[in-house]
Amino acid sequence: MKRMTGWLIVAGMALLLAACGGKTAEEASSDMEKAYKDVKTMEITFKEKAASPDDYDLKGTRQLDLKNGLSYSEYDDGERITKISSGKDGVTFDDGTKKEVLEGRLSDYMLYVEQYEFDLHKNPLAFYEKFDPDFSEKLKLEETDSEYILTYEGSSEEAKKLMSDLTKDYYTGIQKEAGISEVDISSIKGKGFELEVTVDKETSRVKEMKRNHTFSLEVNGKTQEQSVNKTHAYAYNTVDSIPTITAEAKPEATPEQEASAQEAAEYVDALIQATVYQNADEFMKRHPEAPDQEAVRKRGDFQKSAFVEIYKSNTANNFQGLPAAVSEDQINLYTEGFLAAIKQTKCAVYNPDTDSYAVDLEIQGFSENRLLAEAVQPVMQKQQNGELTNEEFVDELITASANRFKGPVPLEPPVEATVNVIKNGDGHYEVLLQDEYLLSFVQ
Repeated sequence: MKRMTGWLIVAGMALLLAACGGKTAEEASSDMEKAYKDVKTMEITFKEKAASPDDYDLKGTRQLDLKNGLSYSEYDDGERITKISSGKDGVTFDDGTKKEVLEGRLSDYMLYVEQYEFDLHKNPLAFYEKFDPDFSEKLKLEETDSEYILTYEGSSEEAKKLMSDLTKDYYTGIQKEAGISEVDISSIKGKGFELEVTVDKETSRVKEMKRNHTFSLEVNGKTQEQSVNKTHAYAYNTVDSIPTITAEAKPEATPEQEASAQEAAEYVDALIQATVYQNADEFMKRHPEAPDQEAVRKRGDFQKSAFVEIYKSNTANNFQGLPAAVSEDQINLYTEGFLAAIKQTKCAVYNPDTDSYAVDLEIQGFSENRLLAEAVQPVMQKQQNGELTNEEFVDELITASANRFKGPVPLEPPVEATVNVIKNGDGHYEVLLQDEYLLSFVQ
């Protein structure tokens, strides 16, 4: 999550490049547009500090080739310097220990962020005005001998709405382009947006930009408050060529590594059969060969039952806030409905990694919140009308939810997930974090 919100903030620091250059903010727009037409490259120095569940203090530089869509960045978090170069063909990463081309969802995510940032730099005013057509009218313009200073002065509600819309747009793009769905888009709330832009009078280009982004969102069901302060300074047409990172060549996998990677993928497939689809027989069939088949059978039975028991326990905890006690029979009913829903999902297993036993999945899951909203609305209406006691309300709520789960479940667009597998001897594999795939089945 740290990197996702970090990239959002880094990406947005040049949003107002077209907002200055005249005696009023509105009049400045055309001058700024003209001033940026001959900009071929940018070099940006930035500082960023976040107060959130993932506190960080970051500084670095970023070079952009706007014509050819190339970028090179260095990020210094005080412990190490991470370098990233990107182009239309991919993203290469250097953290000081290895140089590699990013693949899968991470590559898709980084390419999306890079394109997002290029769009902001090339036409930032138009980008803002997608969310607020009157944006330039909310800029206060002050003047010194050599600079214009613009400050966003929208009302509190306008600032919150702008921040909310920007953040929702960003994470919606991540879900669509990279299949990363940990953030509940509907939960995003803008809390505040502050901005100050310093523009050079002579060139009509931004010299420095300061912003503060404040918003909240739910990540994997948990609410996080995000507050990030950032400062960017700009230089133009000073870069002759954008540096690139050359990935280290991977040694060819041995036959033993290839066989183990394939077995890791088979194990993930088998594990999903036992947990998501509650089919211990398929666990046995799809599990890689192991010396002790009886142990494999017991493991499949255990995974099947443990999945159900853990779900029941979590459900009981979630129901503690209801206005009446929930019985074991009601929890069983709700669990039965949930299992009927999750069994309607789809999953494909592919691309086992021979180095790390990371297995890629493509999953079509379902939106639990969407189904619950359909089920509980009539019950909530009856409760508001005073037609139900607390006990009747809880009973109807659980029954309606379970029945909706058992009906046809619309599936969400396919998303990718990567599951890390550990090998414990011949034919023995483990997945330590089943949430790596479960969170894509239930969105």
